[in-house]
Amino acid sequence: MKKLLSIVICASAVAAYGTDPDPVTLGTVGVTKVANCTTTNTIIAVSFADLAGGDITASNIVKTTNLTYGDTLKVYDAANGNFKVFTLDGEEPPHFWRETLTQNLGGGETSENPGTTTLGAGVGLWLVRGGAWDGSPFDIYLYGAVTASYPQSGSAESIAADTAKLFGNPLQSDAMPVITGQRDGDRIIIATNNVSGTLVYTWKEANNAWGSGFGAKRKTLSAIPKGTGFWYAPNGSGAARTLYWAAP
Repeated sequence: MKKLLSIVICASAVAAYGTDPDPVTLGTVGVTKVANCTTTNTIIAVSFADLAGGDITASNIVKTTNLTYGDTLKVYDAANGNFKVFTLDGEEPPHFWRETLTQNLGGGETSENPGTTTLGAGVGLWLVRGGAWDGSPFDIYLYGAVTASYPQSGSAESIAADTAKLFGNPLQSDAMPVITGQRDGDRIIIATNNVSGTLVYTWKEANNAWGSGFGAKRKTLSAIPKGTGFWYAPNGSGAARTLYWAAP
């Protein structure tokens, strides 16, 4: 757990949020734009189902035409404590995702096929720019079949008391996650554009509220921008927490 959280906080997974038009929906096809990204690591959200039906595959989540050779997708597998890593191959378009050795936090090496690795709406993952990226601002496009199959009040996502989990906003607008069962010291870690690279909210049972310290000031939890995500890091004690997304 400590090793994981050091990776979470030190990796500086920063998403840049710009003003962009509402998502485009053509029939059952949806597109979400995460605009003006400027950093190597961006936490993105699984917002759609697969166009072929069912949960979307890792190979189909992100539009690749404005990405470059060597970019990677990292999917955190909380059950096994590792990151499944997929690398963008093909020096010239059309690029394609290929399997890469999984980063097992506990040691050992495996690999996963991006074409058979599926992710449900509400999952978060990292898009990491590779050495071919020239450092200029870029947009990320997430696409797929429009779906209502995301964690909702009737089917909330469970968070084990001793396991951090990566979530993504599955809605087509900025939205607040609804969390129950949180304990004193639980943390929500959100990517930002400030110098530190992360904004950490901590649950304070005495205040019955999330707070984030900036000097003497305290700040309440903000909505999660569409197409982006956050880490939930429980304090390691008590029963499982639950999380769902309230439709606007």
